[in-house]
Amino acid sequence: MAIIEQRERLYQLDKPSLAQDTAGPTPPQAASPGWIGLQRCNISPVASQVLEMPHVLLHPEIGVALIDIAPGQTPHAESAFRARLEAARFAAIFPGHLPVVQLQFQPEDLIRADALLREAFAALPPISLPGGDGWVSVVRRALAQRAPSRQARAAAVESAPPALSREVAAH
Repeated sequence: MAIIEQRERLYQLDKPSLAQDTAGPTPPQAASPGWIGLQRCNISPVASQVLEMPHVLLHPEIGVALIDIAPGQTPHAESAFRARLEAARFAAIFPGHLPVVQLQFQPEDLIRADALLREAFAALPPISLPGGDGWVSVVRRALAQRAPSRQARAAAVESAPPALSREVAAH
């Protein structure tokens, strides 16, 4: 049996890139297991706009952390993120409370990210969503940017007459 060696990958939702090839500040790495890290997520609730959040951490049993690395700062990130989830009808699928924190880490804070996350979430009510960790994939899908051809096809279907809409949607 042959052993296949594979290099670690960081994912930017739609596009994988090798970890050492990623540009910008090092993403926060939480020491406790279970955190899923996403980079450069569009949290804008408006389909035609981009409000990029540099780092998003998801934990199925804790919640969502929206993280900027100083000097970067994403204004109103939490409200934009919640509006994005509302547009994706998240609450209809997962009624309950999803804790969300917005944090700005100094570069030197990255080594103690786990303690800072614990502290931030301790101040919030605990997660109370049904369905176990199913909410994580819905949030990941809501944050994924659509391919331009997919957006163009959706716009063409919406603006075309009914008979033509069926034909455009079929392609």
